[in-house]
Amino acid sequence: MNKTIFITISKNNKLYTKHLYYNNKNTFKLLYYPNKNHIMKQKWDRNFRSFIIGSMLGDAHAERRKKNTRIIWATSLKNKPYLDYIYKVINSYTPCNKPKISYRKHKNGTIYSSIRFSTKTHQAFNPIHDYFYNHKNKIIPQNLHQVICPLAIAIWFQDDGSKTNNAVRFATNSFPNNQLQYLSDILYWKFGIPTKLHKTGKNTPHQRVIFVPTIYVKQFQYLIKPYIHPTMLYKFPNKILTQDLIPKKNNQKIHQYFDTAWYNQKL
Repeated sequence: MNKTIFITISKNNKLYTKHLYYNNKNTFKLLYYPNKNHIMKQKWDRNFRSFIIGSMLGDAHAERRKKNTRIIWATSLKNKPYLDYIYKVINSYTPCNKPKISYRKHKNGTIYSSIRFSTKTHQAFNPIHDYFYNHKNKIIPQNLHQVICPLAIAIWFQDDGSKTNNAVRFATNSFPNNQLQYLSDILYWKFGIPTKLHKTGKNTPHQRVIFVPTIYVKQFQYLIKPYIHPTMLYKFPNKILTQDLIPKKNNQKIHQYFDTAWYNQKL
């Protein structure tokens, strides 16, 4: 039996963590951690969980340092107001190192400026690493459809989303192609947003991005816009064509679909 962490939401919407022993299976049914060693300023609630999930789908990464973990956020310096906003939210739950600006010179002479911050290194973040990584490789967690919400999608889009003509897409290059259909299915079955998997280009023929067609962009915008930082609205097309909104899927059918889907097997 291997030691794993289960993550689940309690009835009062608080998140609690607990170490259990179970066969090799990481699920996100638990995310509870007490105020241990003052690492948490308050209990992790649904909003904090959504920020973490969206960030981990996007540009954030969990770094295991010996036995403990820290979570790192980084972006281009031009997005500093947005990163400052993320820092303010995360720091309200757990102490973080203040954002730092760094400069790096490319071989062609171009100087790239970035800004980043991280949480403190602590065992409280080990479950997040276990949930999103298979050894050192980032993965799509198996039961993501149970915990993802519009706020998490909004954070993910602000990290990895962009507009292309009158459509939008997610840069999902860091995830295995055989797991991207799962993300696409979540957007459709849980949120009514049909998407497609598109090739990224001739130089990367084996990589795919998640593409939201033009006629569904307004519906997608309606889903996440309440959670979009003002400085990130540029990621939406200026002109949005649309068709009638797709009715929200029946919850029972959603669970039936995900219970029988191919990715319910071990990835």
